[in-house]
Amino acid sequence: MAVSPIVPNHDDSPWYKIMESKGKVWEKVANEAGAEIRGSYNANIVEFEMTQQVNSYQLRVYGKRELTTVNNSGIFSEVLRLQLKANGIEQEKFLKAGGGSFLNLFFNLSGKYKHKASVDGYKIKYNSASTLEKVIKTKIFEVSRVNRLTVDAEGLSLEMQAIPMDVRGARRVRDFWQIIL
Repeated sequence: MAVSPIVPNHDDSPWYKIMESKGKVWEKVANEAGAEIRGSYNANIVEFEMTQQVNSYQLRVYGKRELTTVNNSGIFSEVLRLQLKANGIEQEKFLKAGGGSFLNLFFNLSGKYKHKASVDGYKIKYNSASTLEKVIKTKIFEVSRVNRLTVDAEGLSLEMQAIPMDVRGARRVRDFWQIIL
């Protein structure tokens, strides 16, 4: 499978080239890892889903960048989600990170986390200092704005506000879970 165009780029649109580039970066990363990828793009949108079975883990990466016109202005919305289904993760590796917002008041009502920290504007709840150190060393917060990161009994979930434009950044996101687990 591939990330393929919906329509050809007849008018040499720079937006089309950006959307194509983001799709092709993830297609290359999927091919390197032996993962399946499917998606499409045109000048207004790129959307793809990459899936891979890694031992007993199921990895899914979903990305979407869309141009919407509002009041004659173009607004981009962008999201990249990485999910790893991995049952049986040790509670010591549990971690939850999010931006500093009002909703973080309710962040730790479940009591799953022993410690709290603030790193680069993110509120982080965690059980083990070594897990927190691993997350910080990955520099995942520098790749893109992280909306949320969760490691719990069901696996790992990472949501970012931007799809990396280059293969190196995409690989860093794809392989992020290997450093944590």
